[in-house]
Order: sequence, then structure tokens, then C-alpha cells
Amino acid sequence: MGNTPTKHKVNEYINAGRSYNESFQLQQALEDFQRVLILAKEMKDGKKETKANLELGNTYRYNNQIQKAVEYYKKALEMAEERGYKHEETRAYLGLGIAYNLNNQIQKAMEYYEKALEIAKERGYNTEETSAYLGLGDAYRLNNQIQKAMEYYEKALEIAKERGYKTEETSAYLGLGDVYRLNNQIEKARKYYEKALKIGKEQGYRYLNLTRNAFEKLSKITESPESWKWNESSKVHREKFIKLLQYGKDYPEEIRDVNGVRVCCSKEFLIGKGSDGTRVYVGLGKDGYEKAVKRLPRDACTGVAEHEKRVLNELNATKSNYVVNYWFLDEQSDKDYLFLILDLCEETLANVVAGNRLERLVTIAPDILRQVLKGLADLHCLPKPVLHRDLKPSNILRNVNGNWLLVDFGISRILTAGATTHPSEQRGTNDWRAVESSHHSNCMTDDSKVRYKKESDIQVVGIVAFYIVTKGQHPFGEERVRLGNLLDGKPVGLDTLKDPVLKDLLYWMLSHDPKDRPSAEEALKHPYLVPAEQQFKMLCKMGNQPEIKTRDVKSDVVRMLNSDPKDWRFLMNADVLKYLSTDPLKGKTFHYKPSWTDCLRLIRNVKEHWQDRPMPQPELFYLVGDPQEYFLHLFPNLPVEVHRIVRSCDWKERPDLREYFM
Repeated sequence: MGNTPTKHKVNEYINAGRSYNESFQLQQALEDFQRVLILAKEMKDGKKETKANLELGNTYRYNNQIQKAVEYYKKALEMAEERGYKHEETRAYLGLGIAYNLNNQIQKAMEYYEKALEIAKERGYNTEETSAYLGLGDAYRLNNQIQKAMEYYEKALEIAKERGYKTEETSAYLGLGDVYRLNNQIEKARKYYEKALKIGKEQGYRYLNLTRNAFEKLSKITESPESWKWNESSKVHREKFIKLLQYGKDYPEEIRDVNGVRVCCSKEFLIGKGSDGTRVYVGLGKDGYEKAVKRLPRDACTGVAEHEKRVLNELNATKSNYVVNYWFLDEQSDKDYLFLILDLCEETLANVVAGNRLERLVTIAPDILRQVLKGLADLHCLPKPVLHRDLKPSNILRNVNGNWLLVDFGISRILTAGATTHPSEQRGTNDWRAVESSHHSNCMTDDSKVRYKKESDIQVVGIVAFYIVTKGQHPFGEERVRLGNLLDGKPVGLDTLKDPVLKDLLYWMLSHDPKDRPSAEEALKHPYLVPAEQQFKMLCKMGNQPEIKTRDVKSDVVRMLNSDPKDWRFLMNADVLKYLSTDPLKGKTFHYKPSWTDCLRLIRNVKEHWQDRPMPQPELFYLVGDPQEYFLHLFPNLPVEVHRIVRSCDWKERPDLREYFM
């Protein structure tokens, strides 16, 4: 009984490690599985120790560290054979088969798959038996032994269909499609790809990778290899596409086909550069649609590419209109590079800021910021929020339709199991980090790691917004004092802003304490980002609150609203005020006081009864015109003052106010 808490701890680490693997947070997974290994040895629990070695093998394999993966699989295998753990022995053989297949050691892979198959059949491990048949199919296909590959895929398919293993059934159809395509039996290949595609669509987003794989394989065999269609869309990259079309005719041997997208990796077609030798080129699909092809060095970026693919396949990203679309990751066609196919964009925010006058940037800033925050709101939503962690002007792109998209998810992280913080080494780019994500901040963990939260992305978006409206400046000052001001919570640049509404939003987003910052959804409700109609409705709803009606001096909100001693009545034409204060139907005149709560009451009453005024209308009626336009022009800062006060108290949760704040 004394070991029970330790066993619980081991199970917690195993579950956490698997969860980290699912979100491709491989370093955290490795740490948890190493803890399992240590505890299992202390407990002398051989089965848990074997499982820990298997999980470590899987994690190193996901990270493309094949030799390390093999070492741990072999340790697991040795223990499993010695102690008679047949299920773990089968899994170790399968892991070794996959690892050797990835390392192009096909003969060894076959041997381990055969051993896994032998135990699985003997013991009735149906899932492992199916996986062994699929692995053998892959190995024989890679070894160009088409007939043998077909036999194994067919056996995998038979069990998968019988047992309802939809993932394995889909994989078997894809494998059969591949071997029939290699054998030039195109119609049969088409049939199997279509079956895989059908299952993927039926199963929904959980099978997104398999669905996309089936669709792309099907597209590849149905399109003419000689086709050079071009659905012209991009204006910025038009000349590059014209040149690519001509280049393909003159030098066809220089054109690479990346899953049905033609690309030439030379400087004439380069449209972007990233860290670690990453390059982005224009690409033209055989369907004629323009694409971006991101080339990543295999030795430096395998984990990053896999992770970016995983994040962009998350439901949060796929459902968003403000996150770049991922199409395919090619890991097979080149020994030195990986290729990630994405939707093509026109230009970065950095280019737009550099190429426009300040007046133009101030005009377009709300629309850009609104779309960036919508993208973040999509990424941050539950149950598995995605932290971008590398937001900056070069990672915010405009597409051909004028929409702004978030890109480059190589260091992003997925929060799982209800987590709100991701501790890690400092990542991202200098000048584009939140305070809690920076070295030397007082938010660092005991093991000297910084923290990344959803609110960290928000603070960085605040920095980006300031960069737009000042044509490239930083809210925390010049470079030599920037980090110090960030750590001290001094956004000195905001003092230069003339627009009080924008200034209020940026102070909120740049708050030193993450708890004081808005969520992306809350920021989108700020008066700077909502239309005039919504601002006016908020004022009217405020004017209808019971405490406003009764001038309740005990209310904190009433006191804060009335803390400005300025008499709002002096801002109005005296005759207009008298006209608006009179009820023409009842002949009653209201006497409004100089308090701002009475101003809100007047606005509400005018809006509510404006159309009730009898004909013919006096000249004063037409002098006011549209009450919304009239009052917002007269009191331009009233919406943001009301918003600032209400968002910090529980009034924002009232049913008739909630839509304006949350």
C-alpha cells in the first residue's frame, strides 16, 4: 500500500507525457517519461519501466531522433523478453520496425515487423497485428516489391474492416492506392483513394490528415501531368508566376513537383526567408491555384515542420478565417529538405507599414488589429488553446482578398489538460515578447524558465498595434531602454498618441500584469474596434440601468462616471438641449443635471422616443438629425470612458450589458 501514491504519480506522468506528445511538446514529454523511468526503477516495477522505454522511443521517433528511439525500443524489448511482457514486446518490435523504415533500413524493418506479427497472431493482439501488416506493406512498397506489399495491405484491411478500426482501414486503402499507382493501375488506385477519402470525410476533423492525404493522392492521379493551368490571383507575385510558367517550359528539369504543386527553388521565385535556413517560394498547383511552398532544412527543422503541421491541423486553426491554410507536408521527396505547402499571401505587415504614409496606417489600423485579434480569439478558444508565441509584423500577412492572416507556427504551443501557462526557455524574437516571456522578469519559474500565456500573445499584439499607428515605433521606447521599460511596465511611447480611445485600448493590452490584460474576445469589444452603432447602443443601455435612473450615489459606477466635474450641458446648443428635454406628447420637461449619468439618461431617452415626435418637425429636429451621429460627435470620448469603468466591475456581466464587454 505504501507505493500507491507513487503509482498514481507514475500514471499521471505517463498521461501527461502522452498529452504532450499529442500537442508535439516533445521536450516536456521526454521529461515526464524520464521521470516515469526513474520512479519505475525505484519501485522495481518492471512493466512500468518497459512502458517508459517504449514511450521514450516513440517520443524520440516523433522528433526524428531515430538512433535514440532505437536505443529505447531495444531497452524495452530486452526487458519485455526477459520478463515475459508479450504485449510490450510486440509494441517494441513495431516501434523498431517503424524506426528502421524511417531510416531506410528496409530489411531490418521487415524483420521486426515479422516478429511483432508472430506474437500478435499468437496472442490475439488484433490492433498490433493490423499495424504489423500495415508496416510490412509500407516496407515492401518502399523496397519496390509491389505484389508482397499488396498482400500485406489486404490482410490489414481485412482485420480493420472486421474490427471497425477506421484509422487502420483508411491507412490500408491509402497503401493499396499507392502500390496500384506504382504498378500503373490507375483506376484501381483511384478506387482505393476514393474509399480512404470517404471514410475521412465521414469521421470528420479527427481524420483531417488522412482525408487531406487521400484527397491529394487522388488529385495527383486525376490531373494531367502536362497541365500548366494558372488561375491568376496575386498582384504582388504576378511577375514571378509569369516567369515560373516560362521557366517550366524552358527548363522542365528544374521544376520540382511537391504533391501536385510545381515549384522552382531559386532566388527568382523566392518570396520570404526565415530562421534556420527556411525559405518560401511561389508554387503553382496542377489545378492552377497559387500556393506558397515553404522549404525547411531537414537537419534543423524536422520537429518544427511536424509541429507546424500539427498546429495548423488543430480545429482552432482550421476553422479560423484569420489563420493561414495548411495543405500538405512533404517529408519524402528530398533527403535534405522538407516542404510545407500553404496558401499564398501578398505581403507582410512589415512591408505594409514600410510602404504607406502614417495617415493611411492610422486609417487602416483598426481593421488590421480587428482581424489579428479574431485570429487569436480562434486560436485561444477551448478545449485546446494554441499559443502563437512568435507574433510580429513579419508573421502577419495579407492575402489577395485583403484579409490578414497569422502565419509561422513553428514555436507555437497547444495548452492541454486545462493548463493556462506554458513554461519554457525564452523563445520568439527580441522586441516582440511579453514581459513574463522575457528573461530577467519577476515571473520566471524556479528553474529559470519564462512563462507563455494567452495574455502574452495579447501584449505582443498591443506592441504590433502601436508599431502600425506610429509607422514602425515601439511602445517601450528606443532599443537601448526598451527591455528595461518592458520589465518595469513603462510603455512610454503611449504618451505620444493623440487618440484617447486607441491609447486606452493599448494601455489595457500592454498591462504589466497578465491578469489585467483583456482576452482577444474582450479586446474586440473595445470602442476602438466596434462600429458607432454598437458604441451608441452601449450608451443607451447604460442610461437604462436602475442606478443611473435613480442617481444612486451609493453605486461605485455612478460615482466613477460622475467624477469628471465638467458640465456636459455646456457642450450642447442650449435650444437643442431644451428641445430634447421636452416630451412633446405629454408636454413634460425633464431637468437634467450636470452629472454624466444624467447625460447617459438623456441619450437613452432621446434614442427611445425620437420617432415618437409628432409632425411637422421643428428646425431643431433636423439640426440634431441622427441622434447616434449627433451624440457620438458631441461626446466622442464618452463610449471609452464608460467602457473603461464598466469593464473593471461586475456590471459587465449584467444580461443587457454583457454583449458590449465579454
